[in-house]
Amino acid sequence: MRDRTFIDEEHELRLRRFADRVEILLRAAGLPVRREGDPWTDGAFVVKVDHFRASPGVYAGWYAAVAWHRQIHEYVVSGASDHPEVVRYRQVDEAMDQALVRIIEAFGLTTQYREYEDWAGIEILELEEEES
Repeated sequence: MRDRTFIDEEHELRLRRFADRVEILLRAAGLPVRREGDPWTDGAFVVKVDHFRASPGVYAGWYAAVAWHRQIHEYVVSGASDHPEVVRYRQVDEAMDQALVRIIEAFGLTTQYREYEDWAGIEILELEEEES
């Protein structure tokens, strides 16, 4: 029996299949896509399945290259969150999220920005006709 914190296996399988379709679409558009949990070095989009009952769904986001991410982290931890490179990083992050949403929606899917207590992300919603 599965922990009640998680969605049931059938629901998770349906979400994983949908996530696979989303990855195929993003790759068809020419975007670099990596699977959640794969080694992370270069910048790429990630499509992930959240299997928690509180926030089940397929989410996507952009991750900067590790080296740049580490540089930004060092600035922020040292209190320099207004450093020009941090500002640039935030601008690029916002632009990538906007591009991701426009591309996903160009394929006929719907997105919704979700905020939870400890994280936020772009959810890609399944269309009713795709669920059959």
